[in-house]
Formats: sequence, C-alpha cells, structure tokens
Amino acid sequence: MKNHHPRDVEHSSQKYNPSQINPTYFASYSEHFPNIGFLTDESNAIRELTEVHHLIFGLCHHKFEPPFKKGSHYGKPRLQITPLGKSLLRFLGNIPELKARFPHHELQPMMTEAIRLAEEFSPAVSLDDLRHACGQEIDAVVKEYSDWAIQMRQAALSNGMYEKVKSFRRNGTRNYKQAMACMKQAQERHKQVLLKRLDWSPRKKDPLTPVEKMSEDEFLAAFNYIANARKLMTKRLRKTFKEDLFFYVWKIEFGPIKGFHIHWLIGLNGAKYWDRINVGFHIAKDWDKNIFNNTSHTHNVNALPTREAVGLKVVHYADPDAGYYFGHHADYLSKVDYSMRLRLPKGRHAFGCTKLKKPSKNKTGPARRYEISTYDVHAVRGPQGGKKQR
Repeated sequence: MKNHHPRDVEHSSQKYNPSQINPTYFASYSEHFPNIGFLTDESNAIRELTEVHHLIFGLCHHKFEPPFKKGSHYGKPRLQITPLGKSLLRFLGNIPELKARFPHHELQPMMTEAIRLAEEFSPAVSLDDLRHACGQEIDAVVKEYSDWAIQMRQAALSNGMYEKVKSFRRNGTRNYKQAMACMKQAQERHKQVLLKRLDWSPRKKDPLTPVEKMSEDEFLAAFNYIANARKLMTKRLRKTFKEDLFFYVWKIEFGPIKGFHIHWLIGLNGAKYWDRINVGFHIAKDWDKNIFNNTSHTHNVNALPTREAVGLKVVHYADPDAGYYFGHHADYLSKVDYSMRLRLPKGRHAFGCTKLKKPSKNKTGPARRYEISTYDVHAVRGPQGGKKQR
C-alpha cells in the first residue's frame, strides 16, 4: 500500500455533481431557513419524526437534568433553556401537526402518553411570552416548565421502558470495556498503533424512510444487508493486513441522513503504516470499488483537519494521552442507539470488536525503554461524540 500526498490523489467523491444533492440533508436546517423551496413534504416529515425521536430519548437519558433553569445576564435574572428544553418547546408547539402526520402506532410506544401530557399542559406563561419572562416571574416559569419536563420523562420511562433503558446502558458499558481491552492489549504488545476511523454507508438515491416508520420486514431486510456487508469488510481487512491488523471495532447505526451505516475504528501496526490519511483512503477505495462496485461510500474521518487532536494518528505506547484517545473513540462507538436496540431482534448485534489474544508468558525482544502509560478506563471515558475535557 503506497503512501501519496492527499493533493496527488483524485477521488471521485470530490467532484461536484448537482444530481447527487439529497434534499433530506437540508431538512434539519429548515427551521432556520423556512423558505427553502426544495424541501419536500417527506423531508419535513423525516425532520419532525427525528426531532421527536431525539426528544424522547433525551428524556430517557441517565444524566437527565431539568432543562429550564434560572441564570443571570449582566447581573439580571434570566431564563436559561438547554437544548433538550428547546426540543420540548418545539414539540409543544407542533402537537397538531405531529398528530396529523404520524398516527400513534407509527411512533415509539411511549409517544401516546407524552402527547397526552403535552396536550393537557396549559402553562400560565405561554410559549409566545416565555422569552420575555423576567424578575420573579422566572421562578414560576422554571418550576412550572421543569415539573412538566419531569412528567414527560416519567411518561417516556413508563410501560417497562425504565428497565429497558437501564439494560441498554449496562450493555453499552460492557461494550465500552470490551473495546478498551482490545486497545490496551495492542498498546501493551506493540510499540505504535495507527488509529483509523471510517464511516461506511450504501449510497442513497431516494429520501430515506425513518427507522421508526419501517415495518418489521423492511427493518430486518435493511439490517441484514448491512450486517452482511460488515462481514465482507471484516474479511477484507484481515486478508489485506494480516498480522498488522491489531484490532477493529464496528458499530451499526441508523441516521436520518445516511440511513443504516457502520462506524469503524481500526488499529494497525504503526511501525509499518504511519500515514494517518492515505492509509484510510486506500481502505475506503478498496471497499467501495472491489467489494460493493461503487454502490457505497466510505468516509475517511482521519482526513478531517482536526482529527489528529483526538488521536487519529500513530499513538506510541508511552504517550500520556493514549488513554484519553482510546476512551474518546471507545465511548463514541459504544453509545446507546435506542432506536436500534428497541427494534433489533434477540440474537442480532449492532456492535462488535476483535477478540482478545491469549497472553503469552514470555515476551520476546529487548526490554522497553519507556514505561507504558497507565489510565483508568472509567476516568478516560469521553462524552458521547465529544472531545474529552481535562
């Protein structure tokens, strides 16, 4: 595998093609640009359902906090609203449209009770006057809207959902520890590890159907296709790199823009493969061309300009930040995808990684010059999708 400078490599995805623009991509921005003409009714439907989906599972989050708080601005009291609170307010203002567009049976089971609570909620301060609340009125607003948010959370966690959410979180922690064990073993056994992040998805021509609106047969057919594609990519990785493939971690997810897709974290022999950008480019090109005949797209995350700061590079075994790099990516790949977990049949998996190798009693070669960096796997567990703050 040859190393080229990024500017010397011509990639077909870099060419501008207006026909490839998917209006669904712009759906999430329609609230900021309401007069965009190419937003279809189906695109708006996907955006609204995705907004409701994120709202419900934001209420189910294990670190839930009241989304309405009292703050200050230049010494004066001011109402502070978190992103979850803004989603709640948008949900409260779109109840008639949601009921008309999506019957209850097409939404998650918890939605019926949540919609009923939102319809019965009649605050003393309306949505239009909320932004103008000031003085002592803020205390009443915070209490009223926070109590309603807590009731919405209790509704979302009713009908057995609380036990399911706890089970999903335990499973996510178990996956995180498994991924961290693979990375730590590679750090202990080898001098350098090249971390690669790739995102794979089949190319889409039509607007996507949200996973919440798929029938059971449609969902299983789409998931089986992605699962079989993942097996082909795994086999290709092992054949290409052989003993230079230290570990890999994969996660199947569903997004409102990409649909079903796979996140990959790959650890290669850093003493042999050192180019953090072009090695991933050749892997992506090999997958898209030789396995899927250009019917898929693999995004090389390492090529983004800021990715080196989060460890997508050659990591030395004595690097003091190695644990933060590993924890950041392991946490991102093990985060709970509630939509997948609620619909995935028993025995099907949306997460996986390499098995741990049996430890050898005698390590060959000379003694190491530096001490291996140590870390607590719980302390370095980064926020979901965000950079670890230290």
